[in-house]
Amino acid sequence: MNKIKDFLSETKDLKIKIYYVILFIGSFANLISLIADIVQGLDKRTILSAFACFLFLIGLLHASIRYHIENVGKYLLVYFFNCLFFPLTFITGGGISSGMLLCYILALFVLGLLLEKKARIIAYIICILVLEFSIIISYLKPDLVDMLDYKSSVIDITVTLLITSATIVAILSMILNAYDNERRTAQQLNNRLRELSVKDELSGLYNRRELFRKLDSIYQSEVGDSVPSSKEDCYIAMFDIDDFKLLNDEYGHQFGDKVLSEIANIFIESTNEDNGELAARYGGEEFVCIIRADNPEDALSRVEKMRTDILKIRWEEAPKLVVTISGGLIGCEEYDDLRVTIHDVDALLYKAKREGKNQIKL
Repeated sequence: MNKIKDFLSETKDLKIKIYYVILFIGSFANLISLIADIVQGLDKRTILSAFACFLFLIGLLHASIRYHIENVGKYLLVYFFNCLFFPLTFITGGGISSGMLLCYILALFVLGLLLEKKARIIAYIICILVLEFSIIISYLKPDLVDMLDYKSSVIDITVTLLITSATIVAILSMILNAYDNERRTAQQLNNRLRELSVKDELSGLYNRRELFRKLDSIYQSEVGDSVPSSKEDCYIAMFDIDDFKLLNDEYGHQFGDKVLSEIANIFIESTNEDNGELAARYGGEEFVCIIRADNPEDALSRVEKMRTDILKIRWEEAPKLVVTISGGLIGCEEYDDLRVTIHDVDALLYKAKREGKNQIKL
């Protein structure tokens, strides 16, 4: 059983999986049906046809696994059952008194799953005509049909019901599992695409577009998703890594990317999105954090902690290197125009750089 599961898990195409499941279940079910026919003492023709069907299924399963003839095999399977085995078994195995009508429904159900487009329509027309013809023949020529007695009829219908229902449940379960897997995969891809559309790939911070979307929301006082989004108690901090070009020139761009990533992690850990805060990469080695604080002193204290946390980072590639940042901090409540706010906080940042770097200006 585990080998069968492993084999099916390696098969990617859903229709091919269904094809093999039908062959696996069909072979097992046919063996049970053959044993039931022998126990009931049915006509030799019925037993021989069931045995021939079993050999056909086993042979087709073996050939499909060994020679990968699935595309041909599914047509053989559809037409063999609908146009030969089931009509023959219907006539020799009890006709309307048997459970063969359930098999007819199962065969047409399988046809719809295995074949596609025009091939499905053509096969359906051919097979339904053949199956209907077998029923009409049993009506017009009742002496051709070996009708079952009541006890044998009940046994045959019971066994057939178990086989057909188990096959349908197994196939539908596989389809639903495949659908769930596809849905989860699609959701993961959508989430990933959304993340890529709003976040900077290198740093993991939100990108400039998402930053301004958030700031626009704040300045328009749009409250949504129970997350604070007004200017009240809102502060914007803008940072720049000191002497980043020199660092890149001396240690290389790969190390520079590592510095950007490590500093970004500090900003991520220092902001709480659930409270309406956000950390973004503004461009190059510049960053912006939106934070919430009760007063300017608390806001400055939080921003200073970010600065000192970055100051404490040690680098394996350059043990003596100390990376610093400069920054500006401004309260949104003091401004009505977002552009003016950004301009002024940027001016504070460059004031910090002019006056010695490694400091925050409020």
